[in-house]
Amino acid sequence: MGGDSDPFPVSVSSLHFPSKEQTISQTLSSLRRSALSITNRLQSIESDANFVREVADYYDLPLVANERCGSWYIPPEAKAGSAYFKSTDGHTGQWDFSFHAYNLFVLCSASKRVHGAEMSEGGYIQGAGDDSEGWAHGLTPPVFWEHKSTLAATGEEDLPELIVELVEEHRKQDGRQQATLITPTRNLYISPTDPQLNGGGTYDLVIDCNGNPEASEGNSKRLNLGCGVSKLGSRDLRKHLHQVLAFTSSQLESNPSQSMLVTCESGKDLSAGALLAILCLCYDDEGKYPYVQSQSGHANHATGNFAGSHAKNKIDKQFIRQRLAWIVSSKHDVNPSRATLQSVNAFLMERPDY
Repeated sequence: MGGDSDPFPVSVSSLHFPSKEQTISQTLSSLRRSALSITNRLQSIESDANFVREVADYYDLPLVANERCGSWYIPPEAKAGSAYFKSTDGHTGQWDFSFHAYNLFVLCSASKRVHGAEMSEGGYIQGAGDDSEGWAHGLTPPVFWEHKSTLAATGEEDLPELIVELVEEHRKQDGRQQATLITPTRNLYISPTDPQLNGGGTYDLVIDCNGNPEASEGNSKRLNLGCGVSKLGSRDLRKHLHQVLAFTSSQLESNPSQSMLVTCESGKDLSAGALLAILCLCYDDEGKYPYVQSQSGHANHATGNFAGSHAKNKIDKQFIRQRLAWIVSSKHDVNPSRATLQSVNAFLMERPDY
């Protein structure tokens, strides 16, 4: 045989081990991250989606996605509707689900059970669509299903860059569409941030969750929050919710029929969180804005005595989920992150005025 080196190691000195600084725990963590790759997740999602379709076809039932992550497992053309219930429902020992509240007849867990681990030897990942903000690089279910073949044919190292391109392309297309009305209200709208919608005068009031606050200074009809992205943005939103509600109350007090557009970069996360707070604190069960005055006869925005449903309804997790269902049923691809929902829930549940 020619060449200066053997194809296989023939002595201990020719073997390469991790550096002394790299512990076994670090090595295992590195291997786990590699196994939980984007490629493995998307392949697992597709496998689970095929199973879901088989179940639906067998029982001849429509597919309704739990929007915590259910839309990953249902192609858009096959989705009959949306529901929303918390992620612990159905987990071992965690049953807190009302069939009457959601009027569902069949619950289908999309993922196979992997004993003792999150991932099986074949690369299958249980619950691959969970916590997508931590692995998807901004990829959403609609973008995944539209470009499934392209994503599957792309190497792992090139996927993040491709995803950014596809998401941006989809955002531009989606942004050109008209904003979505949140029913049963007649004046609240949601959309991705789009200059044509935001600044075109189509809507009387605009709240842009990601917009630069300096750009809206001096404009009484516009509020830019300056929230960041991902979990940082969710934490930023919580800090600004008092401002959101004060703006909403001050504007709708004089004219409750004014249209209000709430936007964020995706049109599915922070904007949904801001709208959820508005719906819980400023709108009644019929989707109307019944402004509540303080005992002194005027609105008290500084102390947070905002209008609406909390004056007659106790705000708890069930109430918040009902209001969230208004948003999800109006715009099926809305998918606020867990961090955003936690921020809104904390703000609503910790308020001292109810």
